[in-house]
Amino acid sequence: MHVGGYNMEVPPEFKEEEKPETSVWSVLTKEAFISAIEEIIKIEPLTAKDTAIYRIKFNWGDGKKGTIEINVSDFLRSYKKFEELLFSHFDLTLPSKLKAKPAEFETSEWTKFVQLCGKMCISVPPSESTAWAESDRFLEKVSGFQILEEQKKQEWAMPFSQFVLLKDNKDGVTYYLLKSSDVTELISQKNLNLLITREQLGGVMKKRGIKRDIDGLKRVGKIRITAWWITEESLIDHGLGMEESKIQVLGEAAYDYL
Repeated sequence: MHVGGYNMEVPPEFKEEEKPETSVWSVLTKEAFISAIEEIIKIEPLTAKDTAIYRIKFNWGDGKKGTIEINVSDFLRSYKKFEELLFSHFDLTLPSKLKAKPAEFETSEWTKFVQLCGKMCISVPPSESTAWAESDRFLEKVSGFQILEEQKKQEWAMPFSQFVLLKDNKDGVTYYLLKSSDVTELISQKNLNLLITREQLGGVMKKRGIKRDIDGLKRVGKIRITAWWITEESLIDHGLGMEESKIQVLGEAAYDYL
């Protein structure tokens, strides 16, 4: 599970040995289910009469990912509403152990899971919830861009290298640099459907530890380029495949600009 940009191991109580399931409706183990959770966001109530909403982001591997939103009242009541959403989005049912009736005077596995989510979630004011969702959409787009290593920074600096990331390291942290001009262009694209401003997007990404506090300048020879420095971990969480993204050679036409 990824919480606030960090990997979290599955808690010990969810790691006990589980016997292989034979039913096609129960192939998902409890540990595999917990491990597939990337992020838990709790959208705080808007008014005193409202209840919170949990937004739980899953990554099942092989590009299968998505988010479930559930009202905290339904979440606490039982597993049934959550399982409906899980099946609707991913064609999966909950592990049988999470649905099992507890022994007398013992806490149910479902209650333990709800308590775990409460401990691990990141609370977000309702005014910021849209911005958090849109920043995820932005990162999913950026994670598909191709990558240039540091030794190819001259190519990255050229006008033709739009929507290309430059890998760099700062204070022991690996970043991928996206030109500020590319950020502006992305935000204006209608197919991304971003309603927030560039400033709001940058603010949310800083709060989540995804982006450096300032737009860093990258010096390439005599050229100084302003860029967003985005952490490697955040892009991996949003789908970055480093090997297939690397650019070996941009093409002979590139050298016309050097």
